[in-house]
Amino acid sequence: MLPLNFRPPEQLPLHQRDFPPRDIAHLPHARDSGFLLLMVIGYLLALLGGIVLLRVLTPTTATITAATSDIRID
Repeated sequence: MLPLNFRPPEQLPLHQRDFPPRDIAHLPHARDSGFLLLMVIGYLLALLGGIVLLRVLTPTTATITAATSDIRID
């Protein structure tokens, strides 16, 4: 088994650091997930608003019911 030499990112040389520092790494993701949640809520509200609007603007017609006759065929 090979020994594992782990060093925290802060101890790595600068040319090996290809990621942001730990303290600000989580902030953009939290802001992006909040924006995604806002977009999903906006989409659902627009979808429900469209359904309600279609329901209101659709002309209602009298329903045609088929009358059943009392004709018996023997």
